[in-house]
Amino acid sequence: MKNRRPTFLFDADGLICQWTSRMPEFLTSKGLPTEPVLASLKANDYISIEDIFSTKCTRTATELLEEYNRSHHISQLDPICQSTGRVLRELAKIGDLIAVTCIGKEEISAVNRARNLEYIAKKNLFKAIHCLDFGESKEPIMNRLRDEHNVMMFVDDRPHHVQEAMRAGINAYQFTYKMNESSIDENLQHLCSWSEIEAEGKRLVALNA
Repeated sequence: MKNRRPTFLFDADGLICQWTSRMPEFLTSKGLPTEPVLASLKANDYISIEDIFSTKCTRTATELLEEYNRSHHISQLDPICQSTGRVLRELAKIGDLIAVTCIGKEEISAVNRARNLEYIAKKNLFKAIHCLDFGESKEPIMNRLRDEHNVMMFVDDRPHHVQEAMRAGINAYQFTYKMNESSIDENLQHLCSWSEIEAEGKRLVALNA
């Protein structure tokens, strides 16, 4: 039976937490330059894994990324902004929260992701955390969640994941906080702050009451 409680779907990295916030420590431990990541931390913009790990070899970059995603650093990531936790707590009062994140499917990655989300929200608020592999499409899980839950919205910073949710018939938004214009898809709906996420979530719940 479909859960009728309003449900909010969220990406994690680049929306709830700043995935690269502990990357400088990891890079230092590997003897790799930190400058590209330190520059990216000033904006919520995508940086390729090859640039992060200062290599032209995608295989090497992928191996380092997977190692980072298995590390304790993932449990210690900074919130994307100061209001993130507060808004998550507010939305949890009126609906269920579910995360869909491409952090990897290994158990340690899932455990560290859950710990980090609890740390940011100050509570264990998420009803479920669906962990996908890096680069994996979110469309199949979006189809399933649409059928199982009363989904109000999905928010992600990456345009192609927003499009995947839209193809599943879900009301989806690109999160554009501190994002350069070149990374923003003008054809999508946008939310540029957690205050806007809160307002839109509450509006949709009232609209569907």
